Amino acid sequence: MEGHYYSFRAKPGSLPKGAVLISESEAIVLQRKFLEEWKNKFQVFPLNYSPVFTSGMAAVSSVMISNHFRRHMKLRNFGRFTIQLPTVFMPSMLAGLLHRYLVTDRILLQNDCGVCIQVRSICLQEAFGFVVPSILAPLACFAYAERYGTYPLPAVSKENWKHFFGIYAKIARKFSRKSGLLLFANFFLGLSVCYWQQNNFLDIHRTVAEEYKGAEDAMEKFVDQTKPLTRISRWM
Repeated sequence: MEGHYYSFRAKPGSLPKGAVLISESEAIVLQRKFLEEWKNKFQVFPLNYSPVFTSGMAAVSSVMISNHFRRHMKLRNFGRFTIQLPTVFMPSMLAGLLHRYLVTDRILLQNDCGVCIQVRSICLQEAFGFVVPSILAPLACFAYAERYGTYPLPAVSKENWKHFFGIYAKIARKFSRKSGLLLFANFFLGLSVCYWQQNNFLDIHRTVAEEYKGAEDAMEKFVDQTKPLTRISRWM
């Protein structure tokens, strides 16, 4: 990375001398490498590890939603792992991965407006922290409740979809207060994590600019101090 100017936005004809034109994916790799080589790891913590928070929040929300439907379906320990695999692990993993690629990487590239990235972060967190578990959890619990006969359910058919929806609404209504809290918690976390990352990127950019400016000033001062010596050496 040293000694080169990299750009993925400029046209080949408008590049400065010695510059290298790269793709967006290569720019992300360079930015990631730059963050990994940063001496103060705590200073780049938000940009490197924020997906852990989004995954964690999605996992907590998914567990609460899944356990609520399991409890009302009286499933006890039936299918605990197989229900949590699609309703807990999958949403939490996707929340972290998609936040990394659709939010963090866009912050590093500075291609999109800040508000657009924040809205995207909120939508991703709400989707995988609340919407997806709210759909997958009852479907999985209905399937196991029918298999083990732990809850009276109508026969699976096109005519009975209203009955299933009525059962879903009845159980979901008892979770309405906690649902509101989870919606707000995921909204707040999606916004705050993105805002934290954006400020972190600006702080790092400012630090690099100050160091570069300091190096330039030091070089100018060194050149000014060595000008008399240069004249003497030429005279000799």
